[in-house]
Amino acid sequence: MPTRSIETGQGWAGIQRREQVVVMFFFRKWLRNGGPVPAPEGAGTCHSSSLPVAHLLQGAAVAALAGLLSSVAPGSAAADGPFAGLTGAWRGAAQVRLSSGNSETLKCNAYYTPKGAGELGLAIRCASAGNKIELRAQLTHSGGRVSGRWEERTYNASGDVTGQAIDGKLNLAIDGGAFKGSMAVRTTGASQTVSIRTTGIALEGVSISLSRS
Repeated sequence: MPTRSIETGQGWAGIQRREQVVVMFFFRKWLRNGGPVPAPEGAGTCHSSSLPVAHLLQGAAVAALAGLLSSVAPGSAAADGPFAGLTGAWRGAAQVRLSSGNSETLKCNAYYTPKGAGELGLAIRCASAGNKIELRAQLTHSGGRVSGRWEERTYNASGDVTGQAIDGKLNLAIDGGAFKGSMAVRTTGASQTVSIRTTGIALEGVSISLSRS
């Protein structure tokens, strides 16, 4: 079954670096267009009431830039509502069960990225020397209900998502025609569990235990 690629965001470090680059671009442009105005020759220390207007404007610009830099800290980009406890980077391990009866332990990294008001991007990658799973989802929350799109790239499965989200918990049903599944996420502080059940593909289930990075 062909899958549709779902775009997911980068981790918090990538978001912060990108925003800082934008801020510094405009800061350097401001310097090139005038920059700090030097004090008059021979001028000594003066009181704030006698500072030139240009210096006051420069101070205001620097303060504004400082505010912009602080606003891109990871905590400020956290999602609102029921997605709030999920956002950020996580790592841990998964137990994978296949239809052949085999099972295997994989190391995992997970990223939950806010995409806008009531929207969340999800990316979970688990791998070992001989196997891997790559989960992607784009979720939208409204009025306690969740909808969106879900895919697993290694086993070529995808489907539409419906479900509920409340207080750091997700209960999702996945419908991809011949492929069906469910996904439950439980978050308590810095710990998270993800349970996935599927039918119609070689991957039967995944149990993931994660801790916040």
